[in-house]
Amino acid sequence: MVTSVTTRFMPSKSLPGKKLDECRQLYLQGKSEQAKTNFVDAVRLFSKAVYLQEMLLGKYHQDTVKTYWRLGRAACLAKQERQAIEAFHRAMRMAGTTFEESVVKSLLHDVEAVWKELETSDENRSPTADRALESPVQDFERLLSLEKNADLACKNQEFVSAIRSYEEALELLAKVAGCSDTLCGADIRVKQSTCYLKNHQQAEAAETLSTAYECYLERLGGNHPATLGAAATLKTLRKDSFLNKEREKWWTASLSSLGSNDSPRSTSCENEGNF
Repeated sequence: MVTSVTTRFMPSKSLPGKKLDECRQLYLQGKSEQAKTNFVDAVRLFSKAVYLQEMLLGKYHQDTVKTYWRLGRAACLAKQERQAIEAFHRAMRMAGTTFEESVVKSLLHDVEAVWKELETSDENRSPTADRALESPVQDFERLLSLEKNADLACKNQEFVSAIRSYEEALELLAKVAGCSDTLCGADIRVKQSTCYLKNHQQAEAAETLSTAYECYLERLGGNHPATLGAAATLKTLRKDSFLNKEREKWWTASLSSLGSNDSPRSTSCENEGNF
């Protein structure tokens, strides 16, 4: 285990409120169960803690990142590899935004160490197990790189390139984690939907954002800011889509009312144009 990561991410002892106290107790209980090698119980406790932290502290808070890292380690040792991958990926994405690059590298190194520990301790591990699960570090690095490149392309208003890179990241996430309907996948889809919208692809934007919204709703509940934000944007997109369809109907009806023998030059519709 990488001690530098542990010392950087110490949960706060002075967080106010009963819910935050509950977070800390769940975290400490999970840590205790993990130390006793009760990894399944540790996963359960860390999962409860991180759910509350997502709600109360946000995904970028150091305590949230720390708990995701602990959850990933416990899930890996509990042989819950896909949950481990999802937790580690979220920890690294958030750490990459909040902390310096050295912390992300430490996390990557620790993931590699955990997987090696799992492989050497599990004599009954299937030799035909998914290779992506056996060594996810390179895939993690690729995921982070694809998303970073997409973010840069979006910032430079290269929306087609950004959309493509986000899609590649989602495809790789589906390969590594078994599906792309994770919280990180939802975050990526929100950014991709923004690029679709700026590239005047409203239908694609709405479809992509709808998938993200469903994930947030299922995983975080209806009152989480991410869920509420996605819902509000979806409502606006659907309203705009409805108005566009109404304009299209009006325009079609207006053209039909001209009659097949009328010349377009003889009407004022072409010049007025504002509808």
